[in-house]
Amino acid sequence: MANWQTWWRNVFGFSQSESRALLILLPLLAFIIVAVPIFQFWMVRSTPVTPPSITVLDSLRLEPRVSADAGKSQFFKFDPNTATREELIELGFKSFLADRLIRYREKNPIEQKEELLKLYGMNESFYRQLEPFIDIPKRETLGYAHRQIKPGNSKPIYDLNTADTVQLKSIYGVGPKLSQRIINYREKLGGYVSTDQLYEVYGLDSGVVDLLKMKFFVSPDFVPRKIPINSAPEKNLSQHPYVGLVPGRLIIAYRFQHGAIKDWTQLKEIRAVDTVKLRRALPYLEFE
Repeated sequence: MANWQTWWRNVFGFSQSESRALLILLPLLAFIIVAVPIFQFWMVRSTPVTPPSITVLDSLRLEPRVSADAGKSQFFKFDPNTATREELIELGFKSFLADRLIRYREKNPIEQKEELLKLYGMNESFYRQLEPFIDIPKRETLGYAHRQIKPGNSKPIYDLNTADTVQLKSIYGVGPKLSQRIINYREKLGGYVSTDQLYEVYGLDSGVVDLLKMKFFVSPDFVPRKIPINSAPEKNLSQHPYVGLVPGRLIIAYRFQHGAIKDWTQLKEIRAVDTVKLRRALPYLEFE
């Protein structure tokens, strides 16, 4: 052993402690090199071979089970806006899902087939089976909401700029969220100058807007909240729905360079401003 250590030190220049460490590491390294293939060979031999019959049984066990009630559903063409609860269940709807659809369509008449996927609990695979049978007839502008209007009862009775959520919710198709959204948009605008502005409220169906226009009016004497265009800060200008961030900044820059803006003609001179959209803001702008 001493001769080997002397030879290592002479050939490789190892110290005495390094030579001893090497003598320990070399056998350990050799053991690892030999042990790995032996271990792999042993694992292969110890792994049981699965007979083909068992493989087939396992594959069958992994297949999804089909509900016993699945075969009872019968598909037929239906309109999700008018189908009864019994018809929906016959189509394969669970009772809770049928009830959920009925509640949904009372507030939001279904216009597109894909809206059914919005229902909580609607399985996409079930929807794909239903899709060819969904038959939503084309409706006129007033849609399903039109059926709620009785003849001789269409005269406007509520002022749109003073209406509260209770009055708004009296219209078929307007719930708590939409009624609040109408009021919020009214506040952002500074008041409605036309009932046609209801078409701009996010989430309002055109048919529902037509119903609102039958029951709500804008007083001809109404004066909207004005924004003094020559003194208003950028924030006030930019937050108006008909102005926006970039046009608001451009207006501020223009009046800083050219002085007070006197009228619409001068306002049109500002480049990069959408004059079509900005024209709608005129009732809300005050030129000093």
